[in-house]
Amino acid sequence: KEIAGMIRGIQQETGAAVVAMQQGTSEVQRGLETAAEAGQVLARIRQAAGENADQIAQIAAAGEEQSATSEQIARSVEGISAVTQESALGVGQIATAAEGLNRLTEELREVVAQFRTQAAGAPGVGAPGVDAAPAGGDGWNRRAGIPVVR
Repeated sequence: KEIAGMIRGIQQETGAAVVAMQQGTSEVQRGLETAAEAGQVLARIRQAAGENADQIAQIAAAGEEQSATSEQIARSVEGISAVTQESALGVGQIATAAEGLNRLTEELREVVAQFRTQAAGAPGVGAPGVDAAPAGGDGWNRRAGIPVVR
């Protein structure tokens, strides 16, 4: 009886050990599945991080391009400003030259008027429309009313 009791005790302990081993095996299996899922999740995270890094690099490159373009625009605006200032200076010089030409034109009119006045009072000068050089060679162009330079 004692041996039978011991065998039953061993059987019970063995049965409990088998149950515990089955439970342990189930838990190990679940642990393996969880680890596999975690590995897949980590792989997706790594892939997403790589994609994000690529996107960040693209954004940085685009920012650098925009910065370079902005600098080019600023230089172009400065160039336009310089050309505008030069044009304004040129317009001022043209206006000054035009005023000078107007003064010279007025002075020339006064000189021509003096010649006409002198021609009208000169002896031997006929009416306008007569030959350009008068018959005595007095040196006046009667049509223009100015002296003839030879």
